[in-house]
Amino acid sequence: MNSILNKAIKIADAASHPYVLFSMSDHEVSIVHFSKEIPGLFGYSYEEFIAMLADEEYHFISVYDYSYLAKSLNNAKNNTEEATICVHVRTKDEGGSILEGQCVYFDSKDSASVFICFLTNTFSSNDKKDSIAKALIENQRNYLAAVEFCNIITWDFNIKTG
Repeated sequence: MNSILNKAIKIADAASHPYVLFSMSDHEVSIVHFSKEIPGLFGYSYEEFIAMLADEEYHFISVYDYSYLAKSLNNAKNNTEEATICVHVRTKDEGGSILEGQCVYFDSKDSASVFICFLTNTFSSNDKKDSIAKALIENQRNYLAAVEFCNIITWDFNIKTG
């Protein structure tokens, strides 16, 4: 497994883009390596990030999203296509953030598969809530405009009176 990880790390490092290497065995997903930028993106020092990942009680990726992540990685492996992931992660200040990335299947050995995930976006939950709220307001405006337009071009028609 180490030779596969070393090859994956060399390839990922050459891309000069933040990444996470995941290992999956029997639908259990683990972070096995990450680029040097990853801890800082979520407010951690390197040492804090390592300690947090080692703590069984502390989940960096939300428990619900681990099952989603496992399904996405499994699809990437079976379909030989990139899998887009978007999972909630815990920041150092106990807030939340979103980790978004493109994952590709790299290789397998001894029933463990390795995936490289290049981050495409990270943003706080508050940023996500703000963008969702703006989208909902815009949808509401569009809906009301459509209803108003329909009222302008329609009329009540009574069959008896014409």
